[in-house]
Amino acid sequence: MKSATRIASAALMLALALILAGTSDIKGQNAAAAVQLAGNSPTEGLGTQESNVTGAPLAATEAEDRVLTPVDSRQRVVLSGHMPVWAKAENDVGPVPPDLPLDHLMLLLARSPEQQQAFEQFLKAQQDRSSPDYHHWLTSAEIGERWGVSPHDIAAVTNWLESQGLHVNVVSKSRTRIDFGGTASAVATAFGMAIRYYQVNGEKRFSIAGEPHIPAALVPVTRCIYGLSTVKYYSAGSGPVRSSWYPPP
Repeated sequence: MKSATRIASAALMLALALILAGTSDIKGQNAAAAVQLAGNSPTEGLGTQESNVTGAPLAATEAEDRVLTPVDSRQRVVLSGHMPVWAKAENDVGPVPPDLPLDHLMLLLARSPEQQQAFEQFLKAQQDRSSPDYHHWLTSAEIGERWGVSPHDIAAVTNWLESQGLHVNVVSKSRTRIDFGGTASAVATAFGMAIRYYQVNGEKRFSIAGEPHIPAALVPVTRCIYGLSTVKYYSAGSGPVRSSWYPPP
């Protein structure tokens, strides 16, 4: 019984780690809630213990620069998957105030396919008793150093955000998330879409009125942007608990 419990616990830990690491579809209320509960960091919560297992651990994949051309806002690409289904013309009740503050928006950064594969292998090795990485827990900073986006590419993203009149609050230690903000007008201008109010089931919500656009040079390191519309989260059996600025399904 104890052995079965340990196996189940290990499987649960691996599943949660893979979800928070971004291996599942991040477009959806449940995934967004999971990221929020984990401190909005896909790699937080992996622990800080040092391994006492000997042997050769899995090698990390060094981050290569992937923003290789100048960041030109005139050359843009649509970043799909952010429009909520309720943001329709029949629900539109007008624009948001231009000075509406939108703070703590999240731009999630994308690892390269090679980095992501190496990171997932490491997560599995953490649960493999025969691996030298068994229970080799890492801090968020260590994960960032081994599998995060390169400092060059992070600087390219943050410099572009600031050039658009937005402010950068913090870059996560895992180098997978940028917390930023600004006024509604600055956000709308930066990402090339309007932000409007919608009346839905008796509730006034806000949302982008079109998919965001980002410079083509930043596409290789950009996963998605959280915070561009209202989502209401529900606790089990007790109704809505609060609204948050994450993209709904």
